[in-house]
Amino acid sequence: MMKKLLLLFIAAFTIISCSVEETNEDRADLVDVTALSEERFINFMEEDALSNGLVPEAINPDASVYPYDIESIVAVSDLNKLLPITNPEFGNCVDQDGIDPATGESILNLKIAKVQDGILGGPISSNNTKFTYTLESTDGWFIYSVFMNIDEDCDDLPLTADGTPNVCRFNIRNCFGSRKTKVTYTFSDSCIDECTCNSVYAVLYRLNSNGGISESKGIWLDGDQVGDSVGTTNSFCKDDCGTGGISNDN
Repeated sequence: MMKKLLLLFIAAFTIISCSVEETNEDRADLVDVTALSEERFINFMEEDALSNGLVPEAINPDASVYPYDIESIVAVSDLNKLLPITNPEFGNCVDQDGIDPATGESILNLKIAKVQDGILGGPISSNNTKFTYTLESTDGWFIYSVFMNIDEDCDDLPLTADGTPNVCRFNIRNCFGSRKTKVTYTFSDSCIDECTCNSVYAVLYRLNSNGGISESKGIWLDGDQVGDSVGTTNSFCKDDCGTGGISNDN
């Protein structure tokens, strides 16, 4: 009798455990993340990224350790797109895509450009280097977080013990509110070394019709492979950008 009760208890516990696991797995699908406050959205997405193995550890998005001040970080929502006034002649040091390894589709694009900020036809206020991440895919992707490491030497990329780049130790890391399709980092020109190694990993997500997370994934920009890992790096020199153009595009 005791053995029978024990078997029934184990069976009931297994059913409950599976139900809880299924509920956790479905949670991202069920929660309307578009209705969350920015703080709750970021916390929710961080849990999703951790549970799906997209990042190795929790991050403090305010704990970037880049040694220079970042002039601005502007994330644009698909619901509030800004029209840039940009001289189309300015050069790009880097024009690189992030490819979905599962489909071969280009999802995210990074352009690094040396520009002069100011009013078109007016005075120049500053010389800057801009890193602009734009979603190229029309398949409903959004940017949740960007992990970027900027250093003079690619060999200084933070790695885990097994040689995999540890994105949560990159010197620039930021999370963003919901439905962001474009992120622009602006650096004073003096805050970027003349020649630099840059490594970028981004966490992207898609929404279902109810505002829940239907899919999330991590994307590396194309570049030189880091050892045997999926991590990549890109090297560029600002001289490759020419003299730059005028932009007030944030």
